[in-house]
Amino acid sequence: MEDGEKETITISSCPVCSEEHAYTLRVSRSQTIGLATQGSWQKREQQRRKRILRLCTCPTKNETFQATLTLWELPSAPINSVEVEKCYSEKNEGSLGMDKDDATKAQRHVHKVEVSQVGAVSPHNKAVYEAGKTMLIDSIKTGRDFCQFMITTSTGAIPLYLAIITFLLPKNYSLDLLMGIVVAGPAVLFLLAVLIFAYGYFPTSDYFSLDVIEEIEMARNRNIDRRRKFATAGLGTFAVATLYAIIVIIIKIGAR
Repeated sequence: MEDGEKETITISSCPVCSEEHAYTLRVSRSQTIGLATQGSWQKREQQRRKRILRLCTCPTKNETFQATLTLWELPSAPINSVEVEKCYSEKNEGSLGMDKDDATKAQRHVHKVEVSQVGAVSPHNKAVYEAGKTMLIDSIKTGRDFCQFMITTSTGAIPLYLAIITFLLPKNYSLDLLMGIVVAGPAVLFLLAVLIFAYGYFPTSDYFSLDVIEEIEMARNRNIDRRRKFATAGLGTFAVATLYAIIVIIIKIGAR
């Protein structure tokens, strides 16, 4: 995955504090940025507009506002993503991760990105943003809760199945080796499902830096993918065990 090119925008009047801020953007394109040369930027009739809405944080009051950005892209190098990374403010230039050279570049390159419709975050976008945060946080918790629930369900299915089989079989009835294996099969599969869900439930050791967002996202995705695999395998085993148990019970009911 490529790092993407750096672009900058200037908010002349912040809707939160009315000050001027410059933000650094990371623009990721599907192909190398060499396709979009200085000459190609001047031929805008060959390019197409791409409007996106992004949330920015005021460095003075640490509150969020929204802005509509218009970028130009070539058909051969479409824009994949745009991330707001850093902010520069005249009052806080030393503490916001952007030095004077970056600020100078911001003023020099700001013409590549057009800014419009700067204002407070709309209620709809605020709700969508909060929903996104909830989904991001719950994405790991949901998988773990599911594995925990299925551990309890699969464990409880074992004595329930054995109780039903014991009730259906006549007293003093002995099973031969083959029939014993057949009857015990569902209970063994339920136990196997418990073990699979347990592996999915237990946390794994992973190493990442809290200062590097990419490492956190990769660790989160690895955790989700691992838990999804165990949950899928466990659910499939549980489904087979349930179907197997139903068949055995029906056969035993018919034999009574």
